[in-house]
Amino acid sequence: MNAMEGADPTPLEALQLTDDAKALANCLGRLESLYRQAIVLSFYYDLSHS
Repeated sequence: MNAMEGADPTPLEALQLTDDAKALANCLGRLESLYRQAIVLSFYYDLSHS
């Protein structure tokens, strides 16, 4: 990585991340509560189903 490069996304990357987050929220919103909770706990909190 170049010393001049930052870790922040470019404006285009930030827009794409925002679109992805909206799409993910839409998909999660369609799930029943227990399924949504299982996915969120697994993905965001690194918890297993066991």
